[in-house]
Amino acid sequence: MSRAERLLELLQLLREHRYAVTAEHLASELNISTRTLYRDINSLRAQGACIDGSPGTGYLLTERFTLPPLTFDDDELLALSLGLKWVVKSTDPELVRSAKRAHAKINAVISSSSKIKLNHHGITVLKKPVTDPNLLIVRKSIQLGVKLEIVYKDLKDKISTRIIWPCALGFFDDSAVIAAWCELRQNFRHFRIDRIESIIELESYPIAPLQLLKRWQDETAINLG
Repeated sequence: MSRAERLLELLQLLREHRYAVTAEHLASELNISTRTLYRDINSLRAQGACIDGSPGTGYLLTERFTLPPLTFDDDELLALSLGLKWVVKSTDPELVRSAKRAHAKINAVISSSSKIKLNHHGITVLKKPVTDPNLLIVRKSIQLGVKLEIVYKDLKDKISTRIIWPCALGFFDDSAVIAAWCELRQNFRHFRIDRIESIIELESYPIAPLQLLKRWQDETAINLG
C-alpha cells in the first residue's frame, strides 16, 4: 500500500467512527507503527482535515473532508442497499468487509434524508449466509490465475481428484458454482463449491485469467453482463 493509499484508508477509518478512536487501534488496522500513524495524522491535518485529539486520548474526524456530495434517487439507494446486503450474505469474509466499508463510505457522503432511505426501507435479502471456507481461495485463484487441485464429489457421490483452472464464480440460491478448465477432461466443467471435499492451491496456469474467461464465454455462450 502506498503512502497516499494509506492516508485515504486512514481517513476512511476515521469516518467510520462516531467517537474518538485510539492511535493504537488505527495503527493496528493499517498495519503500521503508532509513530507512523502520528505522522499520517499530522499530514492529513496539514491538508485540511479537521481531526481532534492527541496521543493518549484518541482521534476524531469532526468534519467531512475531501469527498464531494453524492446524490441518489430512492431506487438507486435501494439498489445499493440490497446489493451490499447480498454481498454480505453471499460471499467470502474479505468481500463482506469490503461491502461494509463501502456502505460506511456511502453513508459518510449522503444527506440525512438519504441515510434514512439507504438504511431503513423495509426491504431485505432473505438468504442464509454463505460460510464455505473455500470461497475466498476460489475467488483469489480466479483473480490471480492459479490452478487448484480439488477432491470433488459429484451428484452421484462419486469422488474424483481434479486439477482445474478457475475462471468464473457464479452464485445461486443454494450454492456457488465454479467455471473452470479441467485438466482431466480437457474441457470446461462446472463444479459446485459445496461438493468440494478438499482444495489445494498450485502454480499459476499458463494463460492470462481474462483470456481463459473469454474462451469459456465463447464456448458456453454465457454472458456475465
